[in-house]
Amino acid sequence: MKSFNAMTRGAVGVWILEQFVLGLITSATRSVGIAFWAHVGGFIAGFVIAALIALQATPKEQEEILSPTPLTLEEKEELYADREEQPSEIVSLKLNE
Repeated sequence: MKSFNAMTRGAVGVWILEQFVLGLITSATRSVGIAFWAHVGGFIAGFVIAALIALQATPKEQEEILSPTPLTLEEKEELYADREEQPSEIVSLKLNE
């Protein structure tokens, strides 16, 4: 499997911008673009809900959410123990903070 690293915020930002632009294009051409607007609406709703939850969190909880501790090698092995590595030609995107 081939992969490359990308900034999570950048990748999500580009994706939501793409959904918004495609929603505008489908609206302008009188096509059905409900899925694009559903993605935009879901993103906005998730962002608002996350913000409301963050307001209720203590400063320590906010820090844990915004800067999680990476899993150790042992934790990763335990988490993925039941998965087999399969050869693939699919390109994947690894998102980093």
